[in-house]
Amino acid sequence: MGCVYAMTRCFIKRHCSCNVQPVNLFIAGQAVRTSKKTNIRLYIESIVPDLPTIVSFTQAHYLLHVMRLKPGDRLRIFNCSVGEFDARLEQRKHDVLVIPLACVRAPEPRDPPTWLAFSPIKPHLTHFVVEKATELGISDIQPILFDLTQCREVNVSKLQAIAIEASEQCERLTVPHIHTSQKLASFLENLPTVRWFAAVERCGDAPTLQSTNEAVGVLIGPEGGFSAREKSSISSCMQVVSLGANVLRSETAAICALSRLRNAINHPHLSDPFAPQVE
Repeated sequence: MGCVYAMTRCFIKRHCSCNVQPVNLFIAGQAVRTSKKTNIRLYIESIVPDLPTIVSFTQAHYLLHVMRLKPGDRLRIFNCSVGEFDARLEQRKHDVLVIPLACVRAPEPRDPPTWLAFSPIKPHLTHFVVEKATELGISDIQPILFDLTQCREVNVSKLQAIAIEASEQCERLTVPHIHTSQKLASFLENLPTVRWFAAVERCGDAPTLQSTNEAVGVLIGPEGGFSAREKSSISSCMQVVSLGANVLRSETAAICALSRLRNAINHPHLSDPFAPQVE
């Protein structure tokens, strides 16, 4: 093997002595690399055009080690105040920065507030509800502790992180606000000033939503439904609606109610989102 190697080197030296050099991909000790443009979106709470922003440790880990970005690569950063920017990733010592380059999407008028108040369920299902509510454009998410709520521990920071990630994925500019969990009685005492609907099983015909341009909210009960005391309290300050004849799981009821509601907001010429459609 050593003889073959030596003969090969000799052949190359004799017949390829025309100053042919291997392609050198290094300049000043650094590899030449073309930056790449990605579709990655990153929510940045404070963006100042043309000024670099240091990203959080979690975001830096995501960009460098999960998405494998390198300094010079392009991504998009956004928030509801300034819109969306094309940006360049940079690294300075131990800091990872994003530098806004050009605005690619201006801030948009906000829709009327849309609330989801629901009972926490198993963590992975609660995460699912928050993710889908974010994709459907909800502005505020309020966990409520009912008499029959099984999972009473709510990690608000975790849910907020899920909402941010869902906003990055679905290309909305706003991020819903996750409120601290409250007991139902406390929530009803300080009810946000929007038009409220409560989805209650087997409640008969749904009411008609007179205006789809107003701020609205939907209350979804726990697994096992509302207690008699809760039904009495809810009916005194909310409009009771039905989501159909079937008994739905909590996460299904939330997605069903929100999709109907958002459809009415996006298409105001349609009738009440909770009323059965007539062919």
